[in-house]
This record gives sequence, C-alpha cells and structure tokens, in this order.
Amino acid sequence: MKARRWHVASDWVARGVLCVVFVAAGAPKFMDPHGFAASIENYHLLPLAMVRIAAVGLPVLELCIAAAMLVPRLARGACTLAILLLMLFSAAMLQAMAREIDLDCGCFGKGGDQNVSLWSVGRNLLLCALAGWSLWIAYVSQRAAPSTLTQS
Repeated sequence: MKARRWHVASDWVARGVLCVVFVAAGAPKFMDPHGFAASIENYHLLPLAMVRIAAVGLPVLELCIAAAMLVPRLARGACTLAILLLMLFSAAMLQAMAREIDLDCGCFGKGGDQNVSLWSVGRNLLLCALAGWSLWIAYVSQRAAPSTLTQS
C-alpha cells in the first residue's frame, strides 16, 4: 500500500512540474506570437506560412498540455503529447547545433537569452523522462486495478 501512495504522489509531482514548465513556456509565446515566430524562423526549418501557424498553434498546444496534466483522465494523453513535442523541439535544436546556427532556442518566449545548447536538449530529455515516469505509473496502476469488464 505504501508503494502505491508513493507512486501516486510521484506521479502528481511529475505532472505538476510538467504543468508549471509548459505554462512557463507557453504563456510568453502565447502573449507574443510575433516574437515567437521570429524564433521559429531562425531555425530555418519551416516555410514562412508554416512559421506563422506554428507560432500561434504551439503555445496553445503547450497550454492545453499543461491544463490536461492536472486532469487524471487526460494525463496519459498529455504526457504522450508532451514527450512528442519535447522530442520534436530537441530534434530542432540538435539540427541547429549541427548546422552551427547560433540562436535563442525560443523555449520560454522571445528574449529568454537561452541559446540552443546541449543543456537545453538535456533539459528536454529530463522533462521527457518525467512524462515517461507518469505514463509508466498510469500503466502499472491500470494493470493493478481489477477490470470492470470482466466482473460483469
């Protein structure tokens, strides 16, 4: 029983940290889509039309992920989306590093003074690990719970 409490508590802590990070990342970008579009454009990955869509859509997605982290029924989907988004951002940063493009990562909005670096990629991987932990806890909890379908 103590292990279950520890799992539940660690799951809430992991999702709480992810929620705070995604709000801290999404809110400034949501408030300044033009600045965020400039950050996206500096990666040289998307055509201009897609940059504008991403500059509006990504912050909204980040804020939705943050909110969903707090709703137990939505947490698995939020964690899955968080992992996918963080891996996408990490890949974009790694390609910028490989192409020797010196730029602000745009992770927490324009002017965050955070250059693309191994630290920013490592931070994303750590956040992926937190989301993965939460997914694993959900999987273990689901397997441990008796199925309501087989009891009828």
